[in-house]
Amino acid sequence: LVLVSHDRLALCAMLLSPHNVLFLDEVTNHLDIQAKQTLEDALRHFDGTLVLVSHDRYFVSQVCNTIWTLDDGNLDRFDGDYASYIDSKTDLQLKVTGRYVDGDRKIDHATFIDLDELNKESNKFGGKAPGISGRKNKGVKNAKRSN
Repeated sequence: LVLVSHDRLALCAMLLSPHNVLFLDEVTNHLDIQAKQTLEDALRHFDGTLVLVSHDRYFVSQVCNTIWTLDDGNLDRFDGDYASYIDSKTDLQLKVTGRYVDGDRKIDHATFIDLDELNKESNKFGGKAPGISGRKNKGVKNAKRSN
């Protein structure tokens, strides 16, 4: 079996066997959309406790109904999905949106480079791309010396 297929098989076997607690760390990293949706459905119907670590916010929001956070040594509980958790935390919303807003500002102030003009300028001196030699037999002389 291919490694990814082996991982999927192990995940299926784990979900089908009886467990009280599942610890899943970045479980969606190598899953395609269909496999991820199947996993979401299976975890929604799981009767036990799920401890999940994931950067996939949509997946977390679909699967989890209680969010536990560890922040500055404090363990906090929030009843609800991830989207509701983010909506309830204005400071966290500002951090998340701030990443995008700062990026937009930097993009707005970036210098515009016209690639068509740049290509025209590089073709003024013989039309060759930078770093390419015009000699077709470059290195042949040295190869003949070694024989």
